[in-house]
Amino acid sequence: MKTAKKNTIIVPIILSMLFVIDLFQTSASTRNSTEASYINSPQEAPDAPHLPLASVGITLGQTARINVVNSPEPTNSVLPGPMTVEMCFHDANGNLVMDRLRRPVQKIATIDPHHGDSLDLNGNLVGGLAGRVVIIPCVRILRVSEGSRPVPTVEIFSNLLKTSMVLNPGVARGFDPQPDPPVAPEIAFGMVGITEGTTARLYLINAQNPASTEPQTDVTVEMEIHDADGNEFLDRRGRPVRKTVNIEPNHSAFLELNGNDIAVPGSRVGIIPCFKILNGARGSLVVPTFEMYLNITQQTLLLGNFVSDPHAPVEPPR
Repeated sequence: MKTAKKNTIIVPIILSMLFVIDLFQTSASTRNSTEASYINSPQEAPDAPHLPLASVGITLGQTARINVVNSPEPTNSVLPGPMTVEMCFHDANGNLVMDRLRRPVQKIATIDPHHGDSLDLNGNLVGGLAGRVVIIPCVRILRVSEGSRPVPTVEIFSNLLKTSMVLNPGVARGFDPQPDPPVAPEIAFGMVGITEGTTARLYLINAQNPASTEPQTDVTVEMEIHDADGNEFLDRRGRPVRKTVNIEPNHSAFLELNGNDIAVPGSRVGIIPCFKILNGARGSLVVPTFEMYLNITQQTLLLGNFVSDPHAPVEPPR
């Protein structure tokens, strides 16, 4: 019993020491529910919208990286040419994330065919010992040729070990906030197992619809996490893991479920994150992301965007 108590004290101390060591190593370089593929929407203007790739939490000791590759379009015989993209990070309120010198963590890059570029955000610049910070990696397509396709990814890696923890395809899928009458349909992620010691989080972003000329407006959504039989979960206070929220333009919201509330030691419980769009206009797109993280370190275990048909062809921007 004494050994177990010592371990419960020593583990958090060791993690805190690693975070402090890494902190000193930080550098400042850092249409009726119609699905739309954002990163492949036509964009050639300097005022093109920022396209969110995902929502994710970041902590001390981690770095988030946006990668963009200029890939040849496999369905086009035209030779690829250079493309110009802007990469940046937003917070949950749509504001640009700043480094310690109050400069936006943002860059514009011209990428040759078969080449890639990236932008880093060190979690030590924005995170605190108290927990995690929500960030939204974004890409803006400023110029791209007919034979090229921008391929973005979101990566999270350990500052200390430099090993990647998460790699997520950055093809954000958005949903037109015009529900089918009379009842809005449920949009569900695939089922995943949750255990003790982990937390599941569903994010929704109210992003600008690059395919619409209508103004971006608030959207109202219902978020829920239920079991394989459609039954709602209750948290430890007996409240349903469900909420209805109004999301302002370029803001995000989340709903989370702590595995400690529903799982017992050594077991897995199947959960289905889902949402309904209750109200909005076509100037907005609702972009979902699903995340799972460790409770003790607050670090992300997995990150996924919504994909209804991963084999469906997507048109590149022009």
